[in-house]
Amino acid sequence: MKGLSRRFALRSAKSKVVGSAFLCGVLSVSAHGQTPMQGMDHSNMPGMQQSPNQPSPATPSAVPPSSTMPGMDHSNMPGMQQTPSQPSPVAPSTASPPPAMPGMDHSTMPGMQPSPRQPPSTTPVIPAPSSMPGMDHGNMPGMDHRNMPGMKTPPPQPRPASPSTTTPSSSMPGMNHGNMPGMDHGSMPGMQHDMGQPKSTAPQSEMQRTSPVLPYPRNPDGSIPIPGKGMAMSDDAVIYMALLDRLEYAKSKDDHGWIWDGQFWVGKDYNRLWVKTEGERTSGQSNGRLEALWSKPVAAFWDLQAGVRHDFGAGKSRQWAAFGVQGISPYWFNVEAAAYVGPSGRTAVRGKAEYTIRLSQVLLLTPEIEANAYGKADKERGIGSGLSDVELSLRLRYEIRREIAPYIGINWGRKIGQTADLARQAGESPIERQVVAGVRLWF
Repeated sequence: MKGLSRRFALRSAKSKVVGSAFLCGVLSVSAHGQTPMQGMDHSNMPGMQQSPNQPSPATPSAVPPSSTMPGMDHSNMPGMQQTPSQPSPVAPSTASPPPAMPGMDHSTMPGMQPSPRQPPSTTPVIPAPSSMPGMDHGNMPGMDHRNMPGMKTPPPQPRPASPSTTTPSSSMPGMNHGNMPGMDHGSMPGMQHDMGQPKSTAPQSEMQRTSPVLPYPRNPDGSIPIPGKGMAMSDDAVIYMALLDRLEYAKSKDDHGWIWDGQFWVGKDYNRLWVKTEGERTSGQSNGRLEALWSKPVAAFWDLQAGVRHDFGAGKSRQWAAFGVQGISPYWFNVEAAAYVGPSGRTAVRGKAEYTIRLSQVLLLTPEIEANAYGKADKERGIGSGLSDVELSLRLRYEIRREIAPYIGINWGRKIGQTADLARQAGESPIERQVVAGVRLWF
């Protein structure tokens, strides 16, 4: 134990000696650093001698701080000598800040001298007071860009004040560039804006607001005028149509012949001349009727017709006054109905209806029914009073074009009542069946 104690004591003594020596070294180095180094004064080096400083203009707000590092004044180096600086004009609202480092005023260096100032603009604009002194670049010497080559601008014209708006003040005093000399862009070529003219307060239509400006005249509401007198429309033209609904060859058990049914109209939308004809020619004899009617629309899809009718063929010809309607009923049935009045108290009624079934784009099936009735018998023409005859037909047509459509079909007809009796007396059958082939045309 005694041996271990002696070793520990010797090591502690050695540690204390080493620590004391280290502490003494540190203290000596610190004391030596506080001693000025005479050999590091740059002002005594060749070419570093100071020249007498020019007194700088006194500023009312600050005093230049003295240099804290002797011998580091670069203004005494060759080529860095100052020239007497130009006193800067005093801003109306702020004072120029003093230079923080004496001898660093670049405006006194060769080539940096400011040119004489131009008189400020006479525009009646009061600059806003600056809340950041020293940040108004427009008042710094040498910052007037108007005197640079190519930057000459004509004096700005005073702009009339708008009666409805006022110029908002800048929220950052000293940053209002519009008050800086030479910064009035309104006097630059191509930048003139007529901002002082009061705008029209008259209400504009939607067409005026959205229509582009076009080189031709417009109506007061912005619409384009229509050539012609007033609101003349193009639906008053004269038009026409010729329809030969049936032109067919008919073959029956006992006879054969030709059958026709057609109509033609010409006129305008509200007044038309309508001509209708229907008949047959068998055994070298024609029998039929011809009507000339004035037609006028009275409802959607319906026309009122009035005119005359002429019957020709077997027996004595007859004339009638005709009144009727023609149009398209619900479910697209083409309907004709007419009443006739003739001399000697004769009267007649005729009705016809057809429906077109489109089997394909070009193939159509058309059933048709027609009936005639007379109020008075006419034995010369083989007609009895009452319901005279009924005819049914069925035709299948193929449209090569809408205007040209060949077809085939069948006809079935029956004479009824007194008309059937007159047919039997003449040796004819009251029932007639025919096979037909023909063409449908319209122009």
